[in-house]
This record gives sequence, structure tokens and C-alpha cells, in this order.
Amino acid sequence: MVDVVKILGELIKKVEEREQAIPRESNSISATIKFTGKELAEMGKEFQKTFEATGSVARVFKTIENGTTSYEIRYRRNGYNISVSAFDLKETKQKFIESTRTKNIKIGA
Repeated sequence: MVDVVKILGELIKKVEEREQAIPRESNSISATIKFTGKELAEMGKEFQKTFEATGSVARVFKTIENGTTSYEIRYRRNGYNISVSAFDLKETKQKFIESTRTKNIKIGA
């Protein structure tokens, strides 16, 4: 009779060894990003008031993984939970601005 548990254990061990053998290059940094007056004017008016009161800054994350750079901007304050990402910082900022318009905002923790 075949020992299924033993075979399954060996299979899992082989898969784990292969996953560890795959080279993964990941590099991520985080900073604050400030928006210009022109960019603020493009944001939703309700959000803009709150955002300006907190200094008009959000968190930006730059991640380089396997040679590909991506950016994510997050703002999680005062009930807002906004997170957008793209491969270009300008595009990410534009997505953030678009997401602040009233019809796109989802308020919640």
C-alpha cells in the first residue's frame, strides 16, 4: 500500500526547495509626497479641505522587483483609505488625484 502522507511530504519539500532556489530581487523604499497647488485644485473639494489641513502629504512607496519599478501612493487618515499604483510616478499622482473626486471616494477604515 502506498504511503500517501510520506509522498505528499516529499512533494511539499521539493516544491519549497524550488521556491527558495528562485532568485527574487525586491527593493522597496517609502517617503512622503507633497502635492502642488495646481494638483490640489484638481482634487475633489471635500477631500481637498481635509488633505490641506493635514499638510497635503501622502505616503509614496517605490518598489523595484525583478527590474521593474512601481509606485504606490497611500492616504489613510480621517476615515479615508486611498491607495493607487502605477509604473510611473506622474501617472500614480494623476490616479491619486482622480481617486479623490467625490464619486470615487470610499470612506472607511
